[in-house]
Amino acid sequence: FSPVDQSHSPTATDGDSREKLVESAHSDVKRREASRGALSRHWKSLLMIGLLHTVGLATSNLSLVYVSISLQQVVKSVTPSLTLALAWWEGERFPPLSVGATFCTVIGAGLMLFHNPSFHSLGFAYAAVSTVSQAFQVVLSSKLLKNAHLSSPFVAAAISIPAIVFLVPLFLYTELASFLKHPLVVDGSIYKLSLFSSCLPAMYNLTQLYLVYYTSAHYSVLLANMKTILLILLSLYIFQTSLSVLNVVGMFVALSSFVVYNYSQHQFRQENHGSSSATNTSRS
Repeated sequence: FSPVDQSHSPTATDGDSREKLVESAHSDVKRREASRGALSRHWKSLLMIGLLHTVGLATSNLSLVYVSISLQQVVKSVTPSLTLALAWWEGERFPPLSVGATFCTVIGAGLMLFHNPSFHSLGFAYAAVSTVSQAFQVVLSSKLLKNAHLSSPFVAAAISIPAIVFLVPLFLYTELASFLKHPLVVDGSIYKLSLFSSCLPAMYNLTQLYLVYYTSAHYSVLLANMKTILLILLSLYIFQTSLSVLNVVGMFVALSSFVVYNYSQHQFRQENHGSSSATNTSRS
């Protein structure tokens, strides 16, 4: 018989397992303490983001009562210019080509969405408030997600609480009576539709926060304008809608400007990385 290797004996294995379990337990405790500490430090920012999310959601829906979705989306396409201005105000700098490409993307998005929109001053005001709220919400979310102990799912769950607290009672007070008389409520199909339509915004908010975390606030809203091209193509296929020459030109301008923006930012980072490497070499 070969001698027994003590390093692989049951006693040694059990001891290693116990040590790993203890280390894992200590790590979990440290993570929970870090999360509680981050929450206590940033609860005001979370509340502010939640309120901005609530205002943006409410005013966006209210604007559709007075204006068409075309005009609403034209107004919301201005969001990248607002996030660019907020990022500049906080000290972030962009090359001139990126700034020009951003504004061209905004113009292109407005052109591809323009479809003889009916104008209403109150509906336009609601859409404008929703746009400004969204811009500030994305920028504040970007700053908050830099904290390593606040994940995107946690932030998404936290900012939904003010929307539930403020909007649900408002709905119950103002719209519940007419809602119960709706034909879809009578036959029961509204509940399945509500469940489906509530899951989609939740997934969208979570995806947007992940995008903000891995890129930036400005890039996430710039990419949202590109999302509109896909929506238009789907609308062409599903609803058989028509496009004007102005819409096609807008799609081309927005897409080409987005490509130019990415190229400009890539060159800008390469130049900064090269200058930093040269500085470090000279110092050494």
